[in-house]
Amino acid sequence: MSWKLYEHKVLERFREIYPNSEILYNTSIKGIKSERSRQIDTLLINKVGNTTVKTVVDSKCFSKKINITTVESFIGFLADVGADRGIMVTEKGYSKAAKKRAENEESEIDLKILTLDELPEFVGFHAIMKFGPIDCFFEVHPKWIVNSKNPTINVLAKIYPNKYDWNAAVKKHEYIYGTILPHIDENHKVSDDFNFDEVIKQINDTLFQKYPNLKEINISALVDLDGEPVMMHECKMDKYSEFVAVATYDGYSVIFGLVTPNKNADLNLEALKFTVSQIQTIFTRIPGLPNISEMFFPFKDYNFVQNEGN
Repeated sequence: MSWKLYEHKVLERFREIYPNSEILYNTSIKGIKSERSRQIDTLLINKVGNTTVKTVVDSKCFSKKINITTVESFIGFLADVGADRGIMVTEKGYSKAAKKRAENEESEIDLKILTLDELPEFVGFHAIMKFGPIDCFFEVHPKWIVNSKNPTINVLAKIYPNKYDWNAAVKKHEYIYGTILPHIDENHKVSDDFNFDEVIKQINDTLFQKYPNLKEINISALVDLDGEPVMMHECKMDKYSEFVAVATYDGYSVIFGLVTPNKNADLNLEALKFTVSQIQTIFTRIPGLPNISEMFFPFKDYNFVQNEGN
C-alpha cells in the first residue's frame, strides 16, 4: 500500500468516527516553540463547551514497528502544534517500549497508538449510546477513551483511562460504564410521569446488593445539565468506590457510573463530571412501533450496576 493511499484510508475512518467534527487533511500549523510550519496528516477540531480540542492523527506507513524514539518525537511534535490529543496509526505495529512510553506520558497531551488492523474497531473520544428509539450522544474526558464494542443491557458504553484496555480497567477498578434506563410502569408501559424515587430506590438496592459491606450511600448533585441537577450516588469502600450519576428525562434516564480506586477518586470524578456534562439525548417516538418496553425488558429486569466485568 502506498503512503498516500494509507493516509486516505486512515482519514476516511476518522471521518466515519467524527462526522460532525471539522477535519483538515494535509494541513499545517505554525509551531509554538519551533516557530516554523509543521505539516499534519489529519487534524480534528472539536468544540467542547467553550473549549476547542485539537486532535492530530499521524499515519505511519513504516516497514517496521514503531519504536520509542518515534513516539517521543511525536510527543514533541504534539506539544509544538498545541495539540490536546494525538493518535498514531502504524501499519506494522509497535514495540512494547513504544506502547508503554505512550501510555505513561505525563503531560496533558492524550496519546494513543493503533495498528491499521485495530483502526476499524477504534471508537475514539465521542460515542452514541443507543437503546431502541433513545440516542445518547456524549464526549469523554481528554485522558479517557470510549468503546462500545459488545454492549450489554448493563453496559452500553465502556469508558476507561487511555493507558488501559477495558479488561485492564475492570481489573484495576478504574472505569466508567454507561447505560440507558427506560421509565416503565407496573403495566409494562413507558410512563412520562414515572416516579423518580423508584429509580433512586432501584439504584440504592442494587448497590447494597453489589457491596455487602456498604454502610451508606450519599446522594448529591454532580453537575447541572440543561438547568437540572444530575444526582450522584456515592458509595465509598476501603480501597475503591463507585459513583453513579443519573440524568433524568421524560420517559428514560441516562446512567453513568464510575468505579475508581480511592487514591484516584478526585481526579476520576472530574472525568465522570466531564462526560455527564456533555450528554445530549434524542427520544424518537415513531407511530406504529411497539412500546419500548415490549421491544426490550421490563423495568424489574434492570441491574445496571451489578456486573462490572461486562
